[in-house]
Amino acid sequence: KEYQYIDKWYKKIIKIKTEIKGIKINRIYINSYKMFKNFSIKFTDNEGYITPITIIAGINGSGKTSLLNYIADFNNNYSKCDDISLLFNGEIKTIQGISTQKEKLDVAAFNNAINYFPVSISKGERLEKQINRYINELVFEKDYKPTDAYNQLQSNINDIFSEINLKIEFSGLNKDKQTLFTNASGNRFPMAALSTGEKTLLTRVLYLYLSDIKDQIILIDEPEISLHPNWQNAVVPLYEAFAKQNNNQIIIATHSPHIISGAKNGSVKLLHLENAIVSVENVQHNYGIEVSNALTEVMGLEHSRPLSIDNKIADLKQLLIKNKTNEFNSLMQELEEEIGKQDTDLRMLKIEMNIRNKNAQD
Repeated sequence: KEYQYIDKWYKKIIKIKTEIKGIKINRIYINSYKMFKNFSIKFTDNEGYITPITIIAGINGSGKTSLLNYIADFNNNYSKCDDISLLFNGEIKTIQGISTQKEKLDVAAFNNAINYFPVSISKGERLEKQINRYINELVFEKDYKPTDAYNQLQSNINDIFSEINLKIEFSGLNKDKQTLFTNASGNRFPMAALSTGEKTLLTRVLYLYLSDIKDQIILIDEPEISLHPNWQNAVVPLYEAFAKQNNNQIIIATHSPHIISGAKNGSVKLLHLENAIVSVENVQHNYGIEVSNALTEVMGLEHSRPLSIDNKIADLKQLLIKNKTNEFNSLMQELEEEIGKQDTDLRMLKIEMNIRNKNAQD
């Protein structure tokens, strides 16, 4: 056991030493900011390693976006009673109040390392600039022909989104340097004509992959906006791959059970709001969890159906327990008309009642 402890400690030391560039958040303590009172959160996994991705989950109003805003504008939100532990160019640094010039420089460096993607942000124009920069670099610095540069960008898009069935392709730039796409029918159109889900993927995920963001911290609020659940399942590995490739730390605030299920164990932090004060729970087991279980066990969803339907199913179970066959059949017929005969709960309850009736006859 002593050897295992020493080995784990040694690996942590080696890991810190090898991460010699950039800034990552290890822990934040907030004395008082909005609903955060005497609040502490670690951005580490179950073994104490800083995770490439941290998922901040919780119900509406639990402080997810407020926490991202606090980090994004740290210099203005930080109070003398707060402290933050950073992995700063391979060394753990703790800033407690801003009392020295050195600490002020550390805070300035931390602020400069923050890249915030709030829900409201529109990255369409910035993505087009990134695409133009990328194409220009290939054409003017690496002597690519324009068509070859376009093909290279599309090849990169294919690689990035290989697990996502994107039905559009990059088509090139028009005379005004606008980015053009084509669909399966061969129609050509600008970025503004993309679906909202396609825009979300491209202006967030592709934007990052074409950017020069390395060794920094990326904050993303609700990346699931406008994405089909299949795409929500796929975005966590895309962000994680980018974080690892570029030594970045990505912190995501989300409501999506699909994103929670796609995140590695130890990376999900669940915020609870009680009596106007926020606390945090480190979720131990979330990776691969069924979406319904993510909603109830992690997100605390009380009703996975409309409340009226849940209440009727509860009544149906009570009628089954009490062997009230006529009332059971009447309510069963009503529910089958409302939610369909193929509903799993209804089918199982119906089978159980048939078994009970048969046993009673025997």
